[in-house]
Amino acid sequence: MRNKICLILITAIFLAGMVSAETNKVYILNLDYDNGKITLKDKIVKYGYSPDRKIQPEEGYRAEVVSVNGEVLYFFNFEVPSKIYVDATEPRTQELSGGIIKLDKTDFALIVPYFEEAKEIKIYDINNNEILLIDARESLSSRNMLMLWLIPAVVIIALLVLVYRKIRKV
Repeated sequence: MRNKICLILITAIFLAGMVSAETNKVYILNLDYDNGKITLKDKIVKYGYSPDRKIQPEEGYRAEVVSVNGEVLYFFNFEVPSKIYVDATEPRTQELSGGIIKLDKTDFALIVPYFEEAKEIKIYDINNNEILLIDARESLSSRNMLMLWLIPAVVIIALLVLVYRKIRKV
């Protein structure tokens, strides 16, 4: 019985370690689009996963993560989500109409993988002109670090309490 409990406890500790080791850091860039100009509203470093970006537009804006030595570590193309597809029904005739509305201003977010050796994130416009330079050197907030360690700690404490109750009943 004790061997089973020890095995379960060791497995839980191992799984908690794997979960924290598998989490990646990402930048979440909160951007503002205003008539072709993109500005940074906020940048957050969190634990999470970035999209695989296997499907990218051939043309559009481009983001690059650049290292301290000037090497491009990661890049991808993206489109600004400035189009809204609208469908409307005329109440009297029940006729369906609609189309695309192109926004001049919008807010959107980009998720970019985190690299320890990254110096900056560059954003280029459709004509390949650099329009935004973001400092990429930032550490994780203490809140994110707390959450990373809090979940495995709570799981381990819960398992220890269960094991203690089980042993106490015997």
